[in-house]
Amino acid sequence: MKTVYSEKKYCSGCGACSYSCKLNAIQMKPDEEGFLYPIINPELCVQCGKCRKVCPFIKENTKNGIPKVYAAKNASDAERKSSSSGGIFTLLSDAVLESGGVVYGALFDSKMQVIHKCASSKEERNSLRGSKYIQSNLKHIFLQVQQDALEGKKILFTGTPCQIAGLKSFLGKEYSNLYLCDIVCHGVSSPQIFKDYIFYIEKKYQSKIEEISFRDKEQGWTHQKWKIKLQSGQILLDNTDLRIYKNLYYGHVIQRPSCHVCPYADIHRQGDITLGDFWGIENSLPDFKDELGINVVLVNTHKGTELFENESIKERLIYVKSDVKSCLQPQLQYPTEKSKKRERFWQDYQKSGFYFVAKKYGTLNMIGIFKQKIKRVLSKMKHSWK
Repeated sequence: MKTVYSEKKYCSGCGACSYSCKLNAIQMKPDEEGFLYPIINPELCVQCGKCRKVCPFIKENTKNGIPKVYAAKNASDAERKSSSSGGIFTLLSDAVLESGGVVYGALFDSKMQVIHKCASSKEERNSLRGSKYIQSNLKHIFLQVQQDALEGKKILFTGTPCQIAGLKSFLGKEYSNLYLCDIVCHGVSSPQIFKDYIFYIEKKYQSKIEEISFRDKEQGWTHQKWKIKLQSGQILLDNTDLRIYKNLYYGHVIQRPSCHVCPYADIHRQGDITLGDFWGIENSLPDFKDELGINVVLVNTHKGTELFENESIKERLIYVKSDVKSCLQPQLQYPTEKSKKRERFWQDYQKSGFYFVAKKYGTLNMIGIFKQKIKRVLSKMKHSWK
């Protein structure tokens, strides 16, 4: 067996195949774009086929039915300010931690790489807050989750829908003590490009990055800015250099290939609960709109209902019922559309490096920005006609 997948676009990099191989014949290694893919060692592989059987992209995945939909916010203004949306992740994780459980999620490590970690305290959990637009490295997290589940610990695992699907497939059974929470995902970007971008910022400003936020809400939830805090004390707020990475991300040239054919980008979710921003709430629930942030919460399963209705959460939760039609946004209907410039971008990157593509694809004049906005509007209209 040469590869687990038939084409790269059919691999989300979840690692379920690697963790399932008892002979350690599969290693997750980065390709030329920086995304992790399973590499099979032919000397160790015995052609058992387990890796393909467990692959969530290959096998038929069980999807949950139509969810119960809520617009929700954390009653604490301080907790919402430190969150990307309405602060509901904090409430869910608090309920699990307060019962002696653990929480899994993504964070920036000391090298500004995004990795998945386990938190057993609220202080550790706080680093899991906030959106990260880079694909996280799961390392051996699935094995750790399995061990915690077998020991009977209460667990909240948060991640992208493909990571949730991979974990479910790897575990192969339902655990009553495991709660799965997926996010409304716009796609994950290249860890290699992000690494180059961090190097670019730190070299230009002659200072290490202390903190990075893709969703700073100082000017309000609907006017979020990208923000970088440097160890020198300087703060960069949505300036030209920050817009380089922002334009690459929203230009859809650095997303993982599987993001453009994602089978999980619909209203039928993988997790027990789905969290996202309630964009467009001013149209359906104008009185509930709040510039500190509002979550859309999709409760997809009985376990999701159990967690969402936990008594300790209800005391700190403000919510109203909504419906599928009101909460629909592109990422709950179809995958992120691939840019026609993607192949050319990576050819340019391999040939000329990050500085070249940063200038060519990441720096837009006002005409370019206007064209991007028009393109997004036309894309939404096209999908709404289908």
